[in-house]
Amino acid sequence: MGFAVGALAPLLAGASPLEAQDAGDTTAVAVALFRHLRTQLPEGPAAVDPEPFCTARLVGWRCADPLPALSEELDLALNAREFTLVCTGGRGSCRLLAVRSLVAFEGLEIDERAGRARVTASLWWRTGAGMSPVSYRQRRITLTRGRQGWTVTDPGR
Repeated sequence: MGFAVGALAPLLAGASPLEAQDAGDTTAVAVALFRHLRTQLPEGPAAVDPEPFCTARLVGWRCADPLPALSEELDLALNAREFTLVCTGGRGSCRLLAVRSLVAFEGLEIDERAGRARVTASLWWRTGAGMSPVSYRQRRITLTRGRQGWTVTDPGR
């Protein structure tokens, strides 16, 4: 009975079965990305702009479980890029506020049938003292779904 109610919960909330599956895959992809990218960032406070994995609210983000708890565990603040990265005159003028690094995602593509996902990750990190200078790199990351779930198979170095 509990399983049936749990399986029907997305439908009762107004989501189609396909939307419910997509939401589950999107969250699982985000979990794999957050875990992988945290190991690639410098130690210290880091921020993730969680779009396209979460919905922006007036204050903060609405994210599916377990993303908020995982972010806290990994010391990743969920912050919009616009409030974390300030560029006053082009890329060379960028400064990170209150964090040592920032990751933002775009272009998420999940191919359910192939069990593959791709996303572009933009990374900024401080290379010196204070807020500057800031270096930038972009990666096209590929993930594959296996028996253990989603894992990064090509970090796009």
